[in-house]
Amino acid sequence: MDVNRMERGIAHLRDRLHKLTPAMVRYYSAGGLMGGLGLFDLNEDVLYWLRVRQETTMRTVAAYRKQIDALDRKARLGTIPRATSFSLLTTQDYLRIHPYFDYLFPKHYYWNRGFDGMYGTIGRWVQTISSWNPSLSEQDCFDAVKCLFGLQLPSVRSFTDLEMGFPDEFFSEVVYSETRRALDAVGDDSKVIAWVSTGRNPHAGDPMPARDLYKILVASHRAGLKRFIYHPDLNLTASEWSVISGLCGKRWKEDPNGYWPPETPKPDTWNGGRKPKSTR
Repeated sequence: MDVNRMERGIAHLRDRLHKLTPAMVRYYSAGGLMGGLGLFDLNEDVLYWLRVRQETTMRTVAAYRKQIDALDRKARLGTIPRATSFSLLTTQDYLRIHPYFDYLFPKHYYWNRGFDGMYGTIGRWVQTISSWNPSLSEQDCFDAVKCLFGLQLPSVRSFTDLEMGFPDEFFSEVVYSETRRALDAVGDDSKVIAWVSTGRNPHAGDPMPARDLYKILVASHRAGLKRFIYHPDLNLTASEWSVISGLCGKRWKEDPNGYWPPETPKPDTWNGGRKPKSTR
């Protein structure tokens, strides 16, 4: 690879991202591919750098596959890529990398703040663009980030909107399309297993309530997802287990003498340990 050319591309894009103007954003951002090339001024050196990043990833995953296949027994290889809207920037091109893996675990991460969540990722990009380009309005910054990722968050036009939680359209539109894009790219729903989480540890995000977990799973299933892994904040809460058990089999019976999710205190602990009187 031509390291000098890569460095020129990095420097050029960084310089451009510090010199956006309201006129540029308002003219180019709604212009699709050609508008994006104009807004971010993706010259030949920038495109070379982006291409080298992707090809380096491809060589790396091919090496992983070669090593796994050389083992004396069958081992299955999986990867946990970012959501499809971010995956091309992170060189996790589902269409190109999936042949090297037995399983893909797309990150169904949507929380605000912390890291890896979709709301938080968009928010940080908007904050960064804003700090680098003080002349841009808040709406301009959101439009520039939308142009970069092709991602429109329903009802989100400002930082305040990111604090208002997730409207129903977010699940029916964004979660659905993120899931469907992953399935379409891989072409085998047995290989796609969503990696679901709702913030908190270890991602330091704003916690999403059981309602949001329910809607993530329902929208994903409607899109064609067959399986998922739930990554709780160390331990399950009662509401999370109630949602998951209800969707995946038989809803959990809230019996303090049986299984009880460890993150939620049992009924006889929050009242000082006193057992309720027998009703017999």
